[in-house]
Amino acid sequence: MKRLLMEPDGWPCTYEECRPGFFVLGGDVLLKSEYGSQGYCSSGEAFAGSHELVVQPVTAVWQEFEE
Repeated sequence: MKRLLMEPDGWPCTYEECRPGFFVLGGDVLLKSEYGSQGYCSSGEAFAGSHELVVQPVTAVWQEFEE
């Protein structure tokens, strides 16, 4: 079987410095758009956090495992 993991991709940084893509904040996975620094929560709503918040960029990785 496979499972999808979100692994750290680089060092923690501020939301403003974060590259477009997935990031983690407070245990939630969020998405930063490449258009105008907009971000989105897992619920699909716009992310309204401060640009000075420290976030952790992540990348999705498939991992094989046995049950």
